[in-house]
Amino acid sequence: MMQNISNLPRQENLHMPDKQQIIGLITAALEELNQLMQPEKRVVISPDIEFSGSHGALDSMALVNLVVILEDLVYSKYNVEISLAGEQLSTQKSNPFQNMQSLSEHLLKLIQNKIG
Repeated sequence: MMQNISNLPRQENLHMPDKQQIIGLITAALEELNQLMQPEKRVVISPDIEFSGSHGALDSMALVNLVVILEDLVYSKYNVEISLAGEQLSTQKSNPFQNMQSLSEHLLKLIQNKIG
């Protein structure tokens, strides 16, 4: 399932990723997700993509798959275990899975907390 992981260089020295690196990671996860989906369900990857909500590109199962792929990619690239859908979600005011911007901010914060 995780065939694209080998395309991302593993970080031997843990350094703090920046937002562009996180967006690249999300893009790689979306590309992998598209490979798993039926052609008619594949998403167009763009900085403006909305993942959930009334205009969301992903159904609930695709969103779960995206979470799993992202968690695996983060571990592979940064050697850090995170839980994107962990208990900290209940304390957030907005949905981190709404769009690329919110997900990249959420993911960056989780990684920074682990490396940091």
